[in-house]
Amino acid sequence: MNIASRIRSHREKFPDRDALVFKTGALSGWRKKTFRELDQESDAYARGFKRLGITRGTKTILMVKPSPELFSILFALFKLGAVPVVVDPGMGMRRMLHCYRSAGAEAFIGIPLAQWVRVLFFKTFSSLKIIVTTGDRSWLGVPCLGKIGEEDATPWAIESTSPQDLLMINFTTGSTGPAKGVEYTHEMADQMIQQIMSRFEQGPDSVTFVTLPLFGVFDLLIGSTAIMPRIDPNRPGKANPKRMIEAIRAFQPTHLFASPAFLNRVVEYIKDAESARNQLITLHSLKHILAGGAPVSFSLLQSLQKVLLDRTTVHAAYGATEALPIASVSQKGLDSKFFAELSRGSAAGLGTCVGMPASGMSLRLIKITDAPISDWSDDLSVEAGELGEILIAGVSVSPRYHRNIKAQELSKIHDQEQVWHRTGDLGWVDANGQLWFCGRKTQRLIHQTGLLHTVQWEGVFDSHPEVHRSALVGVGPRGFQEPVVCVELKTWGTLTKRRRIESELRDLASNSEVIGKVSFSILYHRSFPVDIRHNAKIDRPLLARWAAQKLSRGFKPFGVCGWRRWLLLVPILGWVFIGYGLYFPLTPLLNWLWWMDILLSFFAHGIQLFAALPAGRRAGFSLGSSIFCTFLLGATWWKSLELQTEVLQ
Repeated sequence: MNIASRIRSHREKFPDRDALVFKTGALSGWRKKTFRELDQESDAYARGFKRLGITRGTKTILMVKPSPELFSILFALFKLGAVPVVVDPGMGMRRMLHCYRSAGAEAFIGIPLAQWVRVLFFKTFSSLKIIVTTGDRSWLGVPCLGKIGEEDATPWAIESTSPQDLLMINFTTGSTGPAKGVEYTHEMADQMIQQIMSRFEQGPDSVTFVTLPLFGVFDLLIGSTAIMPRIDPNRPGKANPKRMIEAIRAFQPTHLFASPAFLNRVVEYIKDAESARNQLITLHSLKHILAGGAPVSFSLLQSLQKVLLDRTTVHAAYGATEALPIASVSQKGLDSKFFAELSRGSAAGLGTCVGMPASGMSLRLIKITDAPISDWSDDLSVEAGELGEILIAGVSVSPRYHRNIKAQELSKIHDQEQVWHRTGDLGWVDANGQLWFCGRKTQRLIHQTGLLHTVQWEGVFDSHPEVHRSALVGVGPRGFQEPVVCVELKTWGTLTKRRRIESELRDLASNSEVIGKVSFSILYHRSFPVDIRHNAKIDRPLLARWAAQKLSRGFKPFGVCGWRRWLLLVPILGWVFIGYGLYFPLTPLLNWLWWMDILLSFFAHGIQLFAALPAGRRAGFSLGSSIFCTFLLGATWWKSLELQTEVLQ
């Protein structure tokens, strides 16, 4: 049961059907690759990899950009029975290197830039025995992908594997905890494919719009045609909505999976275009739109329905790297009453409804605890309608974490021959059997009045028409945390406007059964820090540290606290020296130092903007303030912010 046999089957059934339609460059056009070409190319790579020593069970690090080439490499490794190791590079160098170090891989396939990373951090990659670089040129004697492939008219003999054999290791992004290597088996991936086909009516006749590479893999294994626009998978919220809409209307996809950040951008563009040009923009080809990766607002789903046909079904999916999908809520057609009812539930503090569990997925709720649980006991279960930690079990659930005993002990519960996975999410099940998500277990606030759950609180504040999103964080020692509600507005506005909104938010809270008389602070943040993969999951630990800094007393110029604030004198004295040199004559030595100071203060500080602007945004500074502080203070400013806001795992 090798999952790659699906690609061979598609080649035999419809060899000339388009497998991939992809943008080749920003100024160039689109190219196509058929299932015959995809199978032949992956066969050629498989032959080359086998000759280099990549065989069944070889763990192989992939540092390749999302591209048609990436899919051919993946399917070649699957055909060999080798195990790709996939890490999101957007998680940051420190976390990424930790993931690679923990994987203990034997082979490495990467772009030239990735080869430099491998060389510079050679201790992390000390277990490697086989190295391949992409492209048509070798890199310091390393074999290149373009020359190892061996063309042969005879199809490659796909390695026979058992259902429980390891297919790939996919690391979580670490946005809600330390990154962990999730093991996918051939059976697990096959079950995921079956659920996607059943739940979202996807098949070989479907055309999908790919915004996340992992879903592109599933699409091709199903036999669908995958449309690949030029989009940064680590920044879907920054995608060009005009180009995305043009591609959707040109290729008429039937299915689209995207993060709420991507969909929000598309919807806002359509609204602006319609108001400016009085022109209706519709996406009539789409039969299914699947939003996931973070809690999805029902107002977004209602907005999506306005640009679709009656036959289009909009889904809000709930899942995890360890299991996809777990549940989904959906509505077909333009009738928004269904989503409006669920939206009222969120505004009342019930959480976010994620719908009914997927077929083949078993679900339980247990009492909240941070302790490991090795074996199942009936007294772990909560009462009907009570909030608890969500447990899942099924063929599509990852059986284990790779080489991570601690994570395994904290996340798995054994019940005879079945293993239950602890998602770390909190929720409850209503009388109709629908699951309501209430937040992450690690992000719950332990308050003197009891437990406070993030998504329940945030639903109340997000119902305000001028609030883009909110985040509940805790400041202070565990057990005595002060609730702080961070608010990101749709438009920043004046101080008077923000004071008015704060008064209205407090009125909403006082009328909520979930919040009631609990005392809390409100802080406005210009742009929330979000997760890497979907740009929608709020980074609450970073916000909590920012909120603690805002609420604490003491002199903190430019947001820098502690002894580091005295380092700010260094660049400030540099600017004083520049000003002095403009009006007074200098000796040759001082003149040389003056020009060096000019170079450092303008050029060096300017280069730092690439790192300083994200750091300033995470700390709550506006774009203008971040640019000013970077040119004035350089690394003494933004590096101190990084130290304050770094999440210690």
